Amino acid sequence: MIRKIIKIGNSEGVVIPAAALRAHKLKIGDKVEIIIGAPGDIASKLEFLQELDDFRKFRAQPAKTAAEDQLQTL
Repeated sequence: MIRKIIKIGNSEGVVIPAAALRAHKLKIGDKVEIIIGAPGDIASKLEFLQELDDFRKFRAQPAKTAAEDQLQTL
């Protein structure tokens, strides 16, 4: 997600969309980490984290039996 730095009172800040707050169950007072690096660094890290999350979900699924696997191919 690309966000623009905006003026907030006497400071500058970044607004996080309400949908993103809800999706990640964030609320006022929660702490978030913002990583600033070379262009593309953040996207690469987020892609890696998404792949890691997908892998963990896959590993958490119960293993299929050979019979279930054969039924799926029919």
